[in-house]
Parts: sequence; C-alpha cells; structure tokens
Amino acid sequence: MLKNRTLLGLISVAAAIVLVFGISPLFNKAFDGKTPVVVLNAPVLQGQQITENMLSVVQMGSYNLPENAITNSESVIGLYAASDLFSGSLLLPEMLTTSVNTTDSMLRNLEEHEIAMSVTINNFASGFSGKLMTGDIIRIVMVDSDRVAHLFDELQYVEVLTTTSGNGGDNIERAPAPDENGEISMPSTITVILHDNLQVLRLAECEHITLHAVFVSRDEEMRDEYVQMQMDLIEQIYENMEEMETEISVMESASFGGDTND
Repeated sequence: MLKNRTLLGLISVAAAIVLVFGISPLFNKAFDGKTPVVVLNAPVLQGQQITENMLSVVQMGSYNLPENAITNSESVIGLYAASDLFSGSLLLPEMLTTSVNTTDSMLRNLEEHEIAMSVTINNFASGFSGKLMTGDIIRIVMVDSDRVAHLFDELQYVEVLTTTSGNGGDNIERAPAPDENGEISMPSTITVILHDNLQVLRLAECEHITLHAVFVSRDEEMRDEYVQMQMDLIEQIYENMEEMETEISVMESASFGGDTND
C-alpha cells in the first residue's frame, strides 16, 4: 500500500514538473507572443478610400487574434471601406472592398472640385442613355423646341456617375437588366460629375429641353485624359470671356473719349 502511495506521489511530482517546465512555457509563449497588425487611427465612412495616414501597425498578443487579421498596411492602401469603421478597429479582409459600389459611397468620394448633378431624361428611345454605366464618358447634346441640336464646349466630355431607373434603382456597374417579367426599367435620370460652375449653369439651362447622351468612351485608362480635355475647353471659355470683356472695355473707353472731345 505504501509502495502504491509512493508511486502515485512520484507520478504526481513528475506530472507537476512536466506542467511547470513543459506545458506552461507553451501557454506563456502563446499569451506573450506578439504579432504586427493593421488598425485604423481614424474613423472611416462606408465607401471612403483607405489612405496611408488612416493606418497604424501595432503589436498585439497572438492569443485569440483572428487568423485573417491584416498585417501589411500596403495591402490595404487604395481599398474602400465596406461599411462604417471606427478608430482603433482591427482590419480584416471582409471589412474592405476593391471598388466603390454604391451611389452613396461614390458621392462621399467626390473630390473637392467635383460636382454631382442629376438631369431628367426626356426621351431615352433616341439616346444611348439606357446602356450607360458608371465611369463612361459622354457628350451631352440638347435639342430645342425647333428640333435644332446644340453642342456646348462645357459638356463635350462628361463623366457618368450613375443612371437611375424609373423604379429608383441605380445602374452602377452595368446597364439595367430585365426584371422577372422580362421588362427593363429604363433610366429616367443621369447623374454626371462636373468640374466647374459653367457646366452646372449650362446643364441647368437644358433641364426642360430634350437631352441626348452621346457615348464617347468606356476606357478607364483614357478617363483622366478626357476630363483634362474638358477642363482645357473650360479654360479656353474663360479666356475668351476675358478677351471679350477687354474688347468691350476698350470700345467703351474709346466711345467715352470721343464724347469728351466733342
């Protein structure tokens, strides 16, 4: 009996030694282990693009850390928030998306100089608007009550933000698809991105005139070039306006001088 107790005692002591010097260090290592992870240092709204100054890399304990926690900040820069995120949030892949896929997100991501404007489409049967998608470059043509078409330098290369169907749905990444009855809800408005108030004023003038959207390009690599071409046209308009004002001023001065001599 004594021998059995002695044996059990020795086994208990051996088990304690294994626990203290073998298993415990493994647990301690798991608790003490640190892993670099990417966290937000500022709140980010849904659809907002992630930039370098929004991110921090911190050391966190490996225990209970999600296996898919993002550890490389460079892999996050340029992506978009799939939902509203808070400062201090540990970033996971499902929190991010590679594209802005909602109208609300795209509106939030407009640059400071960009203006979104929606225009009601009077007649889609004679236009290309039912097939337009986000990012397309179009030329806007107005047809007056005398059925005379007008082209304006302010609206030669305009980027489409989205088209909105009569049922209120936005057609962002593709043209409208048939519903369960095989019918297509054609867009009733186009929302475009403008870069200057001259464009806003010109488009507002045509709200109650038949509007046609002429397709120009769907080439993403050419988009910025077309936008720059439009800005160059607007700059030329301003230069022409300044020249005209100068000519008028000179003519008025000459006329006033002539009256004085008389």
